[in-house]
Amino acid sequence: MSSRQSRRHFLSRLAWISLGIPLIGNIECTRPQKPELAAGLPAPPGVRSEAFSRIVEVHSSRVTGERGAVQNTVIQKMVRLSVEKLTGEIGKESWKRLFSPDDRVAIKVNCIAGRRLSTHPQVVNAIVEGLKSAGLDDRHIIIFDRTTEELQGAGFTIRRSRDRIGPLCFGTDEPGIGYEQEPVITGEVASCLSRIISLSTALINVPVLKDHDLCGISGALKNNLGSIDNPNKYHPNGGNPYIADINASAPFRDKTRLIIFDALEGIFDGGPAYSPGGIWSHGSIMAGTDPVALDLKAMRIIEAKRKEKGLKSLKDEGRYPHYLFTASDSDHRLGSIKADDVESLEIELEEEKI
Repeated sequence: MSSRQSRRHFLSRLAWISLGIPLIGNIECTRPQKPELAAGLPAPPGVRSEAFSRIVEVHSSRVTGERGAVQNTVIQKMVRLSVEKLTGEIGKESWKRLFSPDDRVAIKVNCIAGRRLSTHPQVVNAIVEGLKSAGLDDRHIIIFDRTTEELQGAGFTIRRSRDRIGPLCFGTDEPGIGYEQEPVITGEVASCLSRIISLSTALINVPVLKDHDLCGISGALKNNLGSIDNPNKYHPNGGNPYIADINASAPFRDKTRLIIFDALEGIFDGGPAYSPGGIWSHGSIMAGTDPVALDLKAMRIIEAKRKEKGLKSLKDEGRYPHYLFTASDSDHRLGSIKADDVESLEIELEEEKI
């Protein structure tokens, strides 16, 4: 190992210790190699090359019960099956295709809308079990969002460095965490990132199926605005090109290994806040590594529900998410806008197998 590498690894160890995470083994990551590129596109310099050119939706009519109650056993199978079909591997091997035991994984959830319209803790628990099956210690996993209060309000168990059982779970606003002092500048955005992002080797993005009153939808790309210090600055013009620019920054582009879309429940109108009249049970988990393709699928699901309810399309309301096209252009190359470029697998979880 070179002196530069040794210094980088030493500083990384210190950084993780500052978050209260005990280190196991060597911090040096041997990142698994992935054969496919999202949309089959060649990766420009510095861009991750392990993306899969497919997205997977696993649906179950039995996953949510009365008042949104989630069936844990069903969720575990849905998350496991979605990752297996994404990677083409079975069981723990599917997670090993994406993560190394030496990784330090940050799981970005979405909790701004409260318990009924946030990332479900049961979905995250299933993700944590998958990571552990790949050899990660749960102390090397952080579940996070903007604030500890929002996480708690969405039903997550807060765990800080003094806790001995389970992955860490707290907000960027936690004392001693906060945002980096120097902004990351990409395109038309300049934002300071959560230190949790900066100190992680891998990210898992867990957005929710949501209509958005300004940006059209709130999905995988939009969820990363919850990891910067100035998200309100980037909502004008429907978030275009700002949402694409934020996601094109190296920390998000290079570290995001997996997106698990929590589509158990969604909101087709009145989002992104909780609005009882717009909530419905969709009953799906979607997995992929192409945020554009996943967000397009989410948009089509929301649009279909809006049509069913007799509402105008997002385009007719003047809030079509044009940032998706920007995210797929030659400058950003975050994923594909063309349906033919991405294989879409849809799986119904049979009742007798639940």
